[in-house]
Amino acid sequence: MNLYLHNPDVNQYAGVLFDDSEIEQVLSVKFATQSLLDSWQPIHAIRVAHEGMKEADFLGTFDYGDSPIVCEHGWAVLEPLIGYCCEALPIIHPNGLQYFIIHVMEEIDALDEEKSEVSCNDGGGIHRVSRVFKYALKEDLIQGKHIFRLPLESGSDLLLSEEFRKTVESNNLKGLIFEPIPMVNDENWGD
Repeated sequence: MNLYLHNPDVNQYAGVLFDDSEIEQVLSVKFATQSLLDSWQPIHAIRVAHEGMKEADFLGTFDYGDSPIVCEHGWAVLEPLIGYCCEALPIIHPNGLQYFIIHVMEEIDALDEEKSEVSCNDGGGIHRVSRVFKYALKEDLIQGKHIFRLPLESGSDLLLSEEFRKTVESNNLKGLIFEPIPMVNDENWGD
């Protein structure tokens, strides 16, 4: 089973920032597991790019968590696959095109921490995975899941399925890098 971290290609494509007054609203998306659509107010994006960079279908953000941002066409392509657990929250992009923050409401405690290679923070009496080097996942919990987030205590990584990758690539959507996550049973990892 190949899974991928959400990884926007910020070196090749333009990204976005948000005004300080709107950061809290952007950050609230990452850990909310209930719908935000009824209370969502579209926020203004600020384009960030080196000269000559173009917008992609997926935009990277800087310092605002890892909630995916996708263009209108990208959402139309992905909604049949991930709409069971995601909603599209509109943002206002300076290029005039419609983009959405994909609010992933599916949180699955699928990391088998004892079998995974992780580093942890245990400060203040709270145990939390700070980084996963090699994943061991409870595959029975993630069968048929195409996008989900690990809980904060398990590192809060946003994981994408092989079907998600195939859908993105077969529809020529640009802006994500797909590298399989390292698994503990992957004999070639690190070679």
